[in-house]
Amino acid sequence: MEMTVNTDIQAVVLGFQSALAAIEGELKNKELANRLRGVFDDTINALLPTKYFAYAEGSDSVSIFDDEETRDNYIDYVRNDFEGSLHNDDEELNLKPISYEEFTELFDNGNNPDLYTANEEFGELVYTV
Repeated sequence: MEMTVNTDIQAVVLGFQSALAAIEGELKNKELANRLRGVFDDTINALLPTKYFAYAEGSDSVSIFDDEETRDNYIDYVRNDFEGSLHNDDEELNLKPISYEEFTELFDNGNNPDLYTANEEFGELVYTV
């Protein structure tokens, strides 16, 4: 299945991660790193309400997408892959769209840049606690 994906949210988060790695690791500038983490908090709190989420019930992670179509295509792809794989018939894939409000109930406000990873193939940004 070929998908057209947007990676805007990935670019923002990965950019912050790179900057923080340089500031905290190479420069060892704790004050600047704390300020940048504050800017990340403000930025992510402005961006996340405009994004789309997919969540598997009971999981410790959520997938975040720039647009509804990409999220829905991802869910369809994962479901088709799951159904086509050899799995226990008792297993069920409970991957579903969730709202921003549901995201905040499960994962707070997503303001820790260290807890994000990106899957560029699907335009998926994963937040894991």
